[in-house]
Amino acid sequence: MNEYMLTVSEKRRERLIELAKEYEEQVLQTALQQTQTSVKSGTASNDMMGGTVKKKSKKNDKEAQAKKILQQWQDMYRRTKLSDEELDEIRANLNIKGVSMRRMNPKGLSIDELFGTFDKESHEWYEGLFTSQFREYANAKDDKKKWILLDGPIDFMWVENLNSILDDNKKMSLPNGESIKMSDGMCILLETNHMRNVTPATVSRCGLIYLHRTETCNPKAIFNQWLRKLPPNLTEYARDLECATNFLMVEAIAVFEDEKKAGRVRLNSVDLHWLM
Repeated sequence: MNEYMLTVSEKRRERLIELAKEYEEQVLQTALQQTQTSVKSGTASNDMMGGTVKKKSKKNDKEAQAKKILQQWQDMYRRTKLSDEELDEIRANLNIKGVSMRRMNPKGLSIDELFGTFDKESHEWYEGLFTSQFREYANAKDDKKKWILLDGPIDFMWVENLNSILDDNKKMSLPNGESIKMSDGMCILLETNHMRNVTPATVSRCGLIYLHRTETCNPKAIFNQWLRKLPPNLTEYARDLECATNFLMVEAIAVFEDEKKAGRVRLNSVDLHWLM
C-alpha cells in the first residue's frame, strides 16, 4: 500500500471514529428520552423504577436489530468518502509523488546499445538506452521516485559498467568524458533468477533481497497487488471484491491442488501464480 492510499485510509478512519461517537451520543439521548417518556406516561413497571427494565421479546427482534446496526455502519462508512478537493489536497502534500519505472532487458541489447558508444574518429557520442534513461531521470525535477529495472540474467560483461554508479559517489562516467550524477530519488534494481556470473565487486556494492517463489510470492500477495491497481471508478468496491475473493480463492486453490495431485493438469509449469 502506497503513501496516498495509507493517507486516505487514515483520513476515512478518523472520520469514521467521529461519526461513531456522534451516533453513540444520539443513541444514548434517544434511550434517555424514551425512558423519561415511559416514566411520565406511567407505563414503566415497578421493576423498572427499581433499576430493572423488562423488555418484551419478539421472534425477529435480534435479526432486525442486527440488520439495522449493519445498515447504519454501512451508511456511516459511505459518509467517510473524501471529496475530490480533499483527495487533491492529499496528493499535493505527499512526500512521495509516485514512482516512475523503466524496465529493460540488458541481455537483449549489445553493450553499445545499452551504454552507448563514442566514435574516436568523429568524436561523436551515440546515446545508449540505459544512459538515455539515466540522464532523463537524473535531470528530472519532480518529486517522484525513479527506478531503472534491469530484468534479465546478470553478466559481468555489462554489469561491470555499473560499478561507478553503485559506488558511494553515485556517478555514471561515460567514455566521452561526461559524468552524470544520480539524483536523490533514483534507484537501480537488478532482477535475476541466479547469481552465478556475478563478480564479488558487484555483490559488495548491492543490497541483496532473496525472494522464494512459493514462500514470499503467495497467491494472496498477487491478488493484493492487482487490487491496489484498480481504476478510480472501482476503488470503492475494493472491499467487496476482497471479501468475495477471499472466499472463492480458497475453493479455487483447493480444486487446483486436487487436479494437480490427480495428474489432470496438462502443463507442469502451471502453478498457483498462473492460476491467479
